[in-house]
Amino acid sequence: MNEMVKRVAKAIEEIDDTTVWASGPYPYETLAVAAVKAMREPTENMELAGWDAGGEWWEDSCPRVVWWGMIDAALAGR
Repeated sequence: MNEMVKRVAKAIEEIDDTTVWASGPYPYETLAVAAVKAMREPTENMELAGWDAGGEWWEDSCPRVVWWGMIDAALAGR
């Protein structure tokens, strides 16, 4: 398993079953939110791939900052 898969699996494992099933009509949303939160911090390989895909060498557009914004938007429901 790669680093991100392990991180997501651990986040899901840490969710209490009662929390999942008490979360309303969409119980798997709790698991999905835990997984997305676990993915917020890119792995080193993901960040390097972002640079290879055309990232610029300044703070506002580095892959890590772009990734954080994308994950934050996903968690905010945008």
